[in-house]
Amino acid sequence: MIKGSKLRGPIGRIGPYAVAVFLALGIIEGIATGNVPYSSFAFGCFFIVLGIIEYSRTKLFTYLVLGLLWGTGTWHSIARFFVSFLSVETYISHVIVSFSALALTWPVFFGNEKLESNARKLFNLAAEQVHDALNGFTDRPFSAAKAEYKRDEITGFARFLGGKKIVKSIIKQDVVILAFSMGISPIKEPDLKRISYVRFDSEENVSVHISEYDYKRFKEELTFDQLCASLGDVFINFLENYKKGMESRIFVELKSVAK
Repeated sequence: MIKGSKLRGPIGRIGPYAVAVFLALGIIEGIATGNVPYSSFAFGCFFIVLGIIEYSRTKLFTYLVLGLLWGTGTWHSIARFFVSFLSVETYISHVIVSFSALALTWPVFFGNEKLESNARKLFNLAAEQVHDALNGFTDRPFSAAKAEYKRDEITGFARFLGGKKIVKSIIKQDVVILAFSMGISPIKEPDLKRISYVRFDSEENVSVHISEYDYKRFKEELTFDQLCASLGDVFINFLENYKKGMESRIFVELKSVAK
């Protein structure tokens, strides 16, 4: 097991620290002036900017909508400090709309967060076997290996991983694609040129594509062919565990690495 992640930290990790900073600013402002309008306004701006950044990264409107609602909702909370069209009533209405939007978009929001978390685990698991940094990214699929599987086995495997939000499963007549990414969401009809995936074809060939975006999440330029081969081995090993009815070992391996 590796001691730490070989990946750069996700932008979402700044959230708790930012909340702590704005709460501290609010406390300081409250002690100094008796109210907190300016720190609340800045906190609202933070939510809006974060929503825009997350949307530009994932291409999911969910993040943009939630960021705007949480940001403007925070602005509504300072209505009592100023004479304006804002009021307690508009604030309560905004809170109701915000929570309703979160409830409606929760499956997409939670699903994407889980997919991204598992993608990081998959890449860290693959990176454990790569110790060289001899070359950088190349935009081409890599032929990983051959694996033994029947049509019903590989489709069942794909549905299992998809159902557990480990990957986005794309099942076609003659090919099964397991897609994932550490930033660009694979949830809605993913552009396979922009995300990573492992491909199983009808002739038992396994190929790997690692996107440039995902490759740049690594702290160093790991040898690309070795990383692709290792990622292919990870999925072939998962497939073997699935065929043997040992699906729990897949989760054990994922939990053994840093996010």
